[in-house]
Amino acid sequence: MAGPLERFLALLERGPDAPERVFNPWRDHDERDRAPRLAMPRRRLDNLSAYVDARRGSARYMLMGEAPSHRGCRFSGIAFCSEHELVHKGDLVARAPLALTSRDADVKPFKERSAHVIWDEIAHAGAAYDVMLWNTFPWHPYLDAVTTNRKPKLTEVAHGRAAVFFHISCRGDGNRLAGGRFLLGLGRLDVLLRPGRRLCDRRRDHSQHRHDRHCQREHLSCHFCSPVSR
Repeated sequence: MAGPLERFLALLERGPDAPERVFNPWRDHDERDRAPRLAMPRRRLDNLSAYVDARRGSARYMLMGEAPSHRGCRFSGIAFCSEHELVHKGDLVARAPLALTSRDADVKPFKERSAHVIWDEIAHAGAAYDVMLWNTFPWHPYLDAVTTNRKPKLTEVAHGRAAVFFHISCRGDGNRLAGGRFLLGLGRLDVLLRPGRRLCDRRRDHSQHRHDRHCQREHLSCHFCSPVSR
């Protein structure tokens, strides 16, 4: 019988129902993947498995964003993490080296700005294994091309709800995925978790500034708080 982590990964690999302009990092591949392309989604799934497993029982915070970008989770398989972090901060991401999956990773691994900001702050705080990173919509939504990003629709966020709550509340003897009591948000968590209400105690809305470095640093430093109601 599959355990909680295996069921969680299967949910992600399956992806949302009737996806439209959505790339699933754990199932899909294209010309930007390295050979053999068919094997890359599985390697990204293995990356995510190692990342989550390394925080089992230790993560006290979950930092939530909106959706992955075409430079980050698309290739690493991990929210708010690009290949740059796998290369330069690999010991903070997981207990063992993880796979690079882009075609040109050996020459120029992909680098995502948000990932760079967040991992710098996590490293500075010495909190790599205290924090679990995730997105309200875990798959990559794009515009006309897969090399673009777009905000997920409310209906798409609803598809991500099962993965989010699995991440937050999955329990069992030694099998809890996220060990913490605190949920921190950079995006519209009110839509996902508490319709019509903000989740965080802080009143500043950062959803319109998710790519601003100063704002993200301020948000990270002031929001290691706000316990989640269960």
